[in-house]
Amino acid sequence: MKRLLTFVCLVCFCVPAFAQESVWFYGVVKVSPQLKQQWLEKTQSVQRTQSSALQITPRYAEQSQWRYAPAVKRPPAVLEQFFTVKTQSKQALQVALDSLRRLPGVLYAEPLYNYQPLYVPNDPGTNSANAPNYQYYLEKIKAFEAWDIEQGNPSVVIAIIDYGFRLTHEDLQGNLHPAYYDVAGNDTNLSGIYHGTVVAGVSSATPDNAKGIAGVGFHCRYLPIKAISDDFTYFNFDGALLYAAAQGASVINMSFGRPITPTEPESEFERDLLRLMVDYYDIVLVAAGGNSGKDEKWSPAVYPEVIAVPGTNANDQKWGGWGSGSTFGYHMDVAAPAQYIYSTYNRHDSDYYPATGISGTSFAAPQVSAAAALVRAHYPGLNARQVMARLMATADNIDAQNPGFIGKLGKGRLNIYRALTETQVFAVTPSDPILYALGNEHYALHMKHTNLLTPATHVQVHINSLSPYVNVIAATANIGDMTTLESKETPLGALVIERTGDIPASHTAYIGIEYTADQGIFREYVELRFAPLYPALFDKRLTFWYDTKGHLAVYDYPYSQGMRFNDTTYARAGGFVMAVSQDSLWSTVPDYVGGMNNDFEETASWSAPSAMYTFLQPTATSAYTVTERLYLDSLVPGVLFQEYRVHNRQLFADTVRLGLFYDFDLPNVSLQQCAVDTAVSMIYARDGSGHYAAIALLQAFRQIDTTYYAFDVDGSNGSLALNDGFSAADMWGAMTSNRLQAGGNNANVAALASIHFSIPAQDSAWVAWAVLSAPSHDSLRTLYGLARERFLALRTCALPQVPAVVEVHQTDAVYLASIVPSGGYHFNFYRADSSLYQSGAAMVYVVNTFPSETFFFVENASYDFNHLLPSAWQRVAIVGVPKSPTAIEAAQVPAVRLYPNPSRGVVRIEVDTNRIQAGSMQWWLYAYDGRLLRQAVLSRVESFYLHGLPQGAYVLQLSLSGEMYYFRLLVE
Repeated sequence: MKRLLTFVCLVCFCVPAFAQESVWFYGVVKVSPQLKQQWLEKTQSVQRTQSSALQITPRYAEQSQWRYAPAVKRPPAVLEQFFTVKTQSKQALQVALDSLRRLPGVLYAEPLYNYQPLYVPNDPGTNSANAPNYQYYLEKIKAFEAWDIEQGNPSVVIAIIDYGFRLTHEDLQGNLHPAYYDVAGNDTNLSGIYHGTVVAGVSSATPDNAKGIAGVGFHCRYLPIKAISDDFTYFNFDGALLYAAAQGASVINMSFGRPITPTEPESEFERDLLRLMVDYYDIVLVAAGGNSGKDEKWSPAVYPEVIAVPGTNANDQKWGGWGSGSTFGYHMDVAAPAQYIYSTYNRHDSDYYPATGISGTSFAAPQVSAAAALVRAHYPGLNARQVMARLMATADNIDAQNPGFIGKLGKGRLNIYRALTETQVFAVTPSDPILYALGNEHYALHMKHTNLLTPATHVQVHINSLSPYVNVIAATANIGDMTTLESKETPLGALVIERTGDIPASHTAYIGIEYTADQGIFREYVELRFAPLYPALFDKRLTFWYDTKGHLAVYDYPYSQGMRFNDTTYARAGGFVMAVSQDSLWSTVPDYVGGMNNDFEETASWSAPSAMYTFLQPTATSAYTVTERLYLDSLVPGVLFQEYRVHNRQLFADTVRLGLFYDFDLPNVSLQQCAVDTAVSMIYARDGSGHYAAIALLQAFRQIDTTYYAFDVDGSNGSLALNDGFSAADMWGAMTSNRLQAGGNNANVAALASIHFSIPAQDSAWVAWAVLSAPSHDSLRTLYGLARERFLALRTCALPQVPAVVEVHQTDAVYLASIVPSGGYHFNFYRADSSLYQSGAAMVYVVNTFPSETFFFVENASYDFNHLLPSAWQRVAIVGVPKSPTAIEAAQVPAVRLYPNPSRGVVRIEVDTNRIQAGSMQWWLYAYDGRLLRQAVLSRVESFYLHGLPQGAYVLQLSLSGEMYYFRLLVE
C-alpha cells in the first residue's frame, strides 16, 4: 500500500538532534524500473539542498570507473534501481527508511548491515590440545587424491571478500590476482586485521614452493577484496560482490556473517544481490556457517543461493559441543574441518598461525570454495548451481559421528576426490514451497523439483516432518523421469501435511525431503512458515497472495507479494467490505495507518493450486455469513475470479451492501488514473506505460443497484481521503455514492466496486467479479468478455436430460403426462408461452381432451455452490394430449419467444428460423424510463442471450424481416 509523499519532501527533511554524531549509518532503497530515471534526476537536482543529516544518492554510480575483465558481463540494468541512504544516526536512518517505504514505486527500503569475521583464536600456551602444525584437513577432504585428478588453473578465480590481507606474504604471491582492491576505501591498500590472510592461505597458498603450506585450490588464483572501512563502521558487501563479478570471479568466499534476529532479519537486498551473482554472473557462492554453537541462521549462509559451511574437527564431529563451536541447522549444506587450522599469518612475510591457535567456520569455508574452483576447472560446462549440487551430493555422510546433529551439518563432510571423479551424481533440489489449505488443518504441499545433474529415472519425492506440530498425511509423490536441468512440479494433492491444533502463534517447521531414483538418493529440507501463512493462486500470467480471513493481494515480503501480473506488482493491498449501515459495517481492507481491518472470523476453508474457498463470519454479529471463492481458470489465464455469497440468517428480509476494494500499484507511478467504464460494468486503473488493471462485474443475483468509487488516496479533487485512515464513514460513503474518475500525474489511486442486495429471510444473494490486467482499454474489454463467457460456462447448470417426446397415458380414468428429468434435483417447467407451469424434481400434466400435440420447456435450476445460473431450456413434446385450456398447439407457439420471464439476469431470445425469413436482425433494450441501454445489429436471424441484467423492468424491441416485436422483461 502506498502513500503520496513527494520525493523532495523526503530528501529535504532533516533531524538536527542527530547531526552532531560523526558515525554514518547506511541504508538501501530499491525502486521500480519505471521510477529509476525519476529518482536519478531528482537525486542529482537536490544534492545541493540535502541536509548533512540525510543523503540519498545512486548506489552504483562509481561502477562505470571499474576495469572489467575480458568477456565479463556488464552490470545489468537492475542495478540502476538501487539508491544509498546515508544518515548520522541509527534513529534518523529508521525514520528515513520508514518514510521511503511509503513512497509509490519503492519496492523496499532497509538498513545495510555490518558483518563480523567468523574465527575463534586461542592462546597456544594455554591450549592443552597442542596438535602438530600441519594441514590435517587436506587428508580429511581428500585433497591429495583430488590433486592427482585436477590441480586447477589461473583462469579460475576465487574472490575472497574479507577484512585485510598481507599481500607480500611468501606463500600468498604465487596465486595472487593483480586486480585486488579495497571497495570500502576505493584504493589498493588491503592492510587490516589478519583474518583475510589466514583465509587466503587455506584456499590459495602457493603449492610446490617448498615453503609453508599448500592451498586447497592449488593453481587457481585468488582475488583479495577488502570490504570493511578502516574505522570498521561500514562493510561494503554489495560493492565487494559486484567488484568480484567484474573481475570474472568463478567462486566467491565469504568468511563472515551476522546472526539473523528479529531486529536484523533476512534482507531483500542481500537476496537480490546473491541471486544476481548466481543466476546472472554464474558465480558459486560459499559462506561460513557461523561460530555461535547454536541452531540458528547467519547471513549470508542462510540464503539458498549460498553453500552454507558448518565446521567439524579431525574426527568428523561437529567442532565444539552444544553451545560452542560451529553453528548448525537444517539450512547447512557441506561441512569442512574448522578446528585447529594451520595457515598463513600476518605478522611478517614468512609467518604461519599455529594450528592450535585458530579455529572457525571462516577457515572451513575456503576449503569448500577451493573445491568449487577445482570442480569448475574440471567440469567447465557446469553452471554455478550444478557445481554447488555436485559438492553436496558427493560429501561423505557423517551422521554416525554426530548423533545429536543429524541433518544439521549439511549433506556431509567435503570430499573433493568424489566431487571430481564420480560419474553418476544424482541431485534434485526443491524450491518455491507453497501450502494449499484443504480444510481440517490439512494442507497440500506443492513444490518445484529441479534435477541439476545426471538424467534420472523413476524419481520419487518422500517427505517427513521434523516439527512436533506438523504431521505427514500423504508422504510420497511420483515425479517420473527427469533430464538434466529439467524442472517438474508436485502432482496436485500428492503431498499432504497436517497442522496440530496447539501449534504456536508463530512457528517455522522443517520438512525433510528425500529424492529417490534409479541413480541414487539425495536429501534436502524445506522451511514452512505457518504464521503468517499466505497461500497463493498462480498461473502463467498471474500470482495472487491472500489469507483465509478475507485479506486480498497481501504484501508481506518475502512471504507474499500482493498481486503480480507477468512478474510485475499491480496491487499490494485489497479486501472487501460488507455493510448494512455505517454503524453496522465489517471489512478486510487496509486501514491506511499501518494495518488491516480484521472484522471477519474464518469458520472453514480449503484450497487447491487454482481455487480457494473460505467461510467467514462477521465478528460482531451472527446475522450473516459470507462465502468467498477465489479461483483461476486455464482457458482465460491471468484472470482472477472472485465470488461472494451473503447469507441472511435472520427471520426477516434485509438489504446488504458488499464492496470489493483494491489499492492498485501499477508500475509507472508518474501517471496513475482510475475511471469507470459503465458499458461493461468495470472500474479500472491505468498508468502512462500501458498497464491496465480492473475490477469487472460478471454477474449478481438479487442486486438493487451497483456503485463505483474511484479514490484519490490523498483526498485531492474532492475525493474521500485514505492516507489519514480508511474509516467506516469513508467506506460507507464510497459504497453509497459514485465517483467515476480519479488520478493524474504522480497520483495514487484505489478502486471500490459495490453491490446493493435485497436478501429474503434465511436466503442468499451472490456476486461475481473478475480482476483483470491488459495492455490497453480495448484489450481489457476483450478480456472481460472472455472472462464473462467463461464464468457463465462454469456456473450455469447442466442441460436437463429429458426425452424429446412424452406420450399421455391413462391412470384410473385420468389422462397424465409425466416429465422426470435427470442431471439435477430441481427443475422449472414452462408452458409454450414461456409462463411457469410447475417447479420441482418432476412434472405431472393432467388433461381431458386430445389435440395433436403440445410443448413444454424444462430448465435445470439445481443451484448449489458451483451452479448459480439456470440452464438453457430443453423442449419436450407431449403427444396425444386431451384438449384443455392450457394446451397450446404447435401452430400457436410464437415465432419469437423470450424466456425465462421473470429472469434471474440471463434471458434467451429464441427465433424460429423456419418461420422467420432470412435476413438481418436488429434489437434494442430500453429501461422503463425510456433510456436506451443496449443495442446490436446481427448479420443473420438467430437466437441469442442477454446477460448481466440487473434487477428491474425492461422493454426489448426486435426488428426481424421488416416486422417489429416488443417484449416486457422482468428481472428478479
